[in-house]
Amino acid sequence: MQIPGQARNDEIAERGMTKTEKLAEVFRDMGVTTALVDLDDTLVDTHAVYLYRMERAVRIMAGEDGAEALHQAWLARITENRTRFHVNPQVLYQSFAEVTGEFTDDEARGQAIEEIRCIYEEDTPPVFPGVDAFLRDLRQAGLKVCVVTHASPEWTAKKLSANNLASLVDQVYCIDIDGPKDEDAWAAVYEKEGVTVNQVIVVGDSIVSDVWPNLNLGLPADRIVRVTSKFKFGSQEVPEFVLQADGVSVALESFLN
Repeated sequence: MQIPGQARNDEIAERGMTKTEKLAEVFRDMGVTTALVDLDDTLVDTHAVYLYRMERAVRIMAGEDGAEALHQAWLARITENRTRFHVNPQVLYQSFAEVTGEFTDDEARGQAIEEIRCIYEEDTPPVFPGVDAFLRDLRQAGLKVCVVTHASPEWTAKKLSANNLASLVDQVYCIDIDGPKDEDAWAAVYEKEGVTVNQVIVVGDSIVSDVWPNLNLGLPADRIVRVTSKFKFGSQEVPEFVLQADGVSVALESFLN
């Protein structure tokens, strides 16, 4: 069975080229100058932090027996409130208040809210395996690396610095947390970077926020790498011809096939 990128990697070996030299050649032939890369659940495992703290919060409020039902109700209410709050942290607090209205234990509620606060102010999402090499490969291949994330500048800076990623990216764009990460938001990034859809590749996990907006802007599907994620929001059907990878550690293999 042929592994992803094996044919191109065999060619690289035969020609005496390094992986990044071959990537540089491929991107040059494509006319690509810039990589636009998502942060949460692409480079860092933010979902793991959410899951850990949310599970603790519901156990505090509902005990072991009622925790799962409360968790599911909370997730459903978050989805309902997305169009109102988008990714503002208020979406977690407000949704939690709405589904726990019948609980009267103020001490437990205070402890649960503290768990939510820790997501944004105390915890650091761990970096996924292979992220450092992925970012270095992009830069050594001659691409400018821009993080395009749907989070506040303060929280973004914390995640990048805590994982020693800040020095591996060239630019960071934080999409307004009170609005969607949609076509307009991505178009603004293109304009600020001075690039067109013919000059970029996009790597991200969200079909709703990373894949479709760029497809709708005219980015060719084979210049998008959708990294699989544990986070589920909206449609999970990957559009035709969009490249897929099980993690950023193998995301660039798509361009060596």
